[in-house]
Amino acid sequence: MCCLEETPSTLQDENEIVRFQWSTPSEILKSYQEQKLWIASPQFYELSRMSRFPSLNDLHNFTYHRATEGCQQWTPVVVQKDEHHISLLPGDELYPVDSSGLSQREDCQDGSGLHRMVFSGSYSITLQITIKPKYNHLLPVVEPVVSHHSKGHL
Repeated sequence: MCCLEETPSTLQDENEIVRFQWSTPSEILKSYQEQKLWIASPQFYELSRMSRFPSLNDLHNFTYHRATEGCQQWTPVVVQKDEHHISLLPGDELYPVDSSGLSQREDCQDGSGLHRMVFSGSYSITLQITIKPKYNHLLPVVEPVVSHHSKGHL
């Protein structure tokens, strides 16, 4: 992934690069939702966050100001419930509080502290988020995406 002002020319060598596509985050998410392109769940989450920025300049401004806030290491914990896989993220009420993965937060197990991705198929990820993220991070856009086509947009 890279952010560019203009689309560069690309050489397809048929060895390492067998297909390429220049797209905005919202276009990639739309292609995923239409089952035309598969992306992994971390990319789904991050592209959903990037969709909050209508332009590259907006993203640059956000990252410049947010850089001093701090960061948090994320290690998803995957659990299975019924026919769904659930990827728990930090802040979720079921996310383990220690490295053994055995104990969960006792203070909040009423559905009010959600930060998770629910998988019901290869092309079906539902984001469930009710927490406020640490370090002034932005949450992903959880509604269907709308494509931006003008130059300079993400």
